[in-house]
Amino acid sequence: MLTETGMSHSELSRVSGVRQPNISQFLSGRIQMSDEMLDCLLSCLGYRLEVVADMLAECQVRHPTVPIIFAETRALAEEWAYRFFGAAVRDRQQANESATRW
Repeated sequence: MLTETGMSHSELSRVSGVRQPNISQFLSGRIQMSDEMLDCLLSCLGYRLEVVADMLAECQVRHPTVPIIFAETRALAEEWAYRFFGAAVRDRQQANESATRW
């Protein structure tokens, strides 16, 4: 999601109030964040935690052949989730663009 917004770790730290080392450690899978802290970071990126969960559920319904992955580590699970959400967001944006063209 940081890639999609173009925001750096230090910029996210500045707007969220979360220390930059904590953001880096979380994104690399070295620490876990509370739901409150994750919600704070996501809201600074323009997302809400419950919306992200809804996106996952919607994607699973729209694409039932895509398996839910239970990864060996949190870092692998997060990497899969971020890629899946990124694909879902792109799919939604393309659908919206197509709908507005017609």
